[in-house]
Amino acid sequence: MDEKQATSLRILDAASKRFLHYGYQKTTMNEIARDLSMSTGNLYRFYPSKLDIAEALAIKSENVEFYALENIVQQDIPSIDKLRKFAFRIFKDTYDHIAESKKIYEIAQVIINERPQYANRRLERERKLLVQIFEQGIEAKSLSINGDLNETALAFQCATMRFRYGYLPQNADFETIAHDLDLVLDLITSGIASK
Repeated sequence: MDEKQATSLRILDAASKRFLHYGYQKTTMNEIARDLSMSTGNLYRFYPSKLDIAEALAIKSENVEFYALENIVQQDIPSIDKLRKFAFRIFKDTYDHIAESKKIYEIAQVIINERPQYANRRLERERKLLVQIFEQGIEAKSLSINGDLNETALAFQCATMRFRYGYLPQNADFETIAHDLDLVLDLITSGIASK
């Protein structure tokens, strides 16, 4: 890792600590720079705005989450089970992050509202994995999907949107929401399972 990458990671670490303690809205670029014993001008060379830092943190977290999702796609289990694990993984990651700190929910809301292109790119990345699961299920003759698989993946995301950032209630009880997700997945999987 070169010096520029190391500095960038230090900035993300310092910003993350400040965001989680004080919140995104109450954190300034000057404070992040001061925590790093860095000039604010130098900080701006790495990240043009606080929102850019928040997005970089989201991408870092996303990459960890997608590693787990990609592993689910590669598992040697029926596609219906993969779909359930996939949806539950997204829900559990969201729930755990919110439970860890309400400040994460605040950051997620800011990114969703101010950087919709980030959220759209993430959902597109997710749809590609869902399409792989659908293709595997069709090949194994365990899924029967008529129509465009990308649109089916989009419909799956729409049906499970309540269990994500922006929609998951901050004070949600895990067991209750998990039960609700189970009901939604029962409905979805009964519609696409081969008869």
